[in-house]
Amino acid sequence: MPEVFADDEGMYMVKATNPYGMMQSKAMLIVEPDSSKPKETAPRFITKLKHMTGTVGEPVSLTIQLEEQPTLPTYKVEWFKVSLTPSGHSASLVMGSKVMPW
Repeated sequence: MPEVFADDEGMYMVKATNPYGMMQSKAMLIVEPDSSKPKETAPRFITKLKHMTGTVGEPVSLTIQLEEQPTLPTYKVEWFKVSLTPSGHSASLVMGSKVMPW
């Protein structure tokens, strides 16, 4: 294998046979991240949403802060209003979505 990727990880087996029998060997391949490259991770909040109280007719500001990921040129932020349905299940309404550069 000239180069491996995360999805190459797993159990490998080889079989050799001839007229006198068969032999097999198994081994697990574990693929470790390249330590010379920045680690790719899911978005991380530096500052999360906080509970707040708003006054009717007045503005409110819902703010977050994300950790910058230099390996990705952009990120997507979506805002939702979450409510319960009459049956008690969670439902959400997309309030906005934006792809942003770092």
